[in-house]
Amino acid sequence: MPLASKFVGGRYMTKEMVEAMSDKERACKIDHISVEAITGVEKLVLYTDKHDVGLPLNTTRIEQLIEIHGGAEETDDWRGTAIVLTVDPNVRYQGKRVGGVGIAAGK
Repeated sequence: MPLASKFVGGRYMTKEMVEAMSDKERACKIDHISVEAITGVEKLVLYTDKHDVGLPLNTTRIEQLIEIHGGAEETDDWRGTAIVLTVDPNVRYQGKRVGGVGIAAGK
């Protein structure tokens, strides 16, 4: 079972949250994309139809979404798209492999 402390606070989705989700919870649709200031930097944040917290979009996630949409970059066009949240063990942070949240095309 997941540790409850990993879910306390925070406005954004974490790898631990996705690890604790069932396959049914990981399969979702894009509700909307917003622009939010995170540590003083404007970032795109993805919100789904099943989750109350957003997923900040780094370069890799943005590239995954553009690929899923056949090269379309207009984020309004992404609304309603089926996706699957994944855990990518190869995500690196400050030179260390830490794992992170990935996005795959849904069905």
